Amino acid sequence: MTADEIAAALTLVREETDLNSKSLLLAGLVSESFRERGFEPVIVGGSAIEFYTDGAYMSGDTDICWTGWPQPNNEERTEIMRQLPGIKSHGGRSWGIEGLWIDLLGEVDYRSHKAFSRFETPHGEVRLIPVEDALVERVYSARKWVNRCDEKDDDCAKKLMAAVVSGRLPIDWDEANRVAACSIEIQLRARVRCRKSRGGGRTGKIQILSYNLSMTPSKLKSSPERTWTWEQWQAGRAERRRLGNLVAPKNIRRAKSEGDEYLRETYDGERGPPFNKPFDPSADEK
Repeated sequence: MTADEIAAALTLVREETDLNSKSLLLAGLVSESFRERGFEPVIVGGSAIEFYTDGAYMSGDTDICWTGWPQPNNEERTEIMRQLPGIKSHGGRSWGIEGLWIDLLGEVDYRSHKAFSRFETPHGEVRLIPVEDALVERVYSARKWVNRCDEKDDDCAKKLMAAVVSGRLPIDWDEANRVAACSIEIQLRARVRCRKSRGGGRTGKIQILSYNLSMTPSKLKSSPERTWTWEQWQAGRAERRRLGNLVAPKNIRRAKSEGDEYLRETYDGERGPPFNKPFDPSADEK
């Protein structure tokens, strides 16, 4: 991207008042910047679910992993991100600009054989982890503890399930079941290894890391039913959000997480900016 193209994209991000649209626009710009250098970024975790459902739980950062080869090293990440005027770094992993943060993580961890979903934005396409993986990961994250359920993750899973069951998002249930079975087997093996390493004692906690202008074509496969234009994504937002609010609270942002100090410094003690959904003016959002 040229300096003028980057400036135009950042202007669009800056002028956008809706948090979800703003985040998706920035994700498109960052994805395009890396893709033109031969890297394939993929949005994962709660960030992906937020874009899928328009549920109000996104923090101030968007998680990006990588698929395929090559993957950017620290020097390449820094060089590419420094192309964005005014950007600031927190530890080399987190990058802040226009009131939002991008977290550049490692290789994407996914099990589905389905194509990554494709969201088109005015300044670059965004790839999301397959719905099957997103749903299984969030259900497992919510219910992996024997003695309790993580309500925030559970609510995220419910909102994604509502979008799927209503037909707003395509899913292959056989594939989702296969991914779930695969994930359970992997975690059981991890628990056995952990138990052996501890001499047969308690396993402890097992942390799961499930983790265009002149636009650069993605090398990743895609399918028409898992592709949304910017206009299509915007048009379906209100209904996806309405359906999600039928099964889970409107705002379910996690109260805290490890290493979120830089978010709280940015957002006056909160983990993200106030929610603002134009089609839901009653949402007083904190």
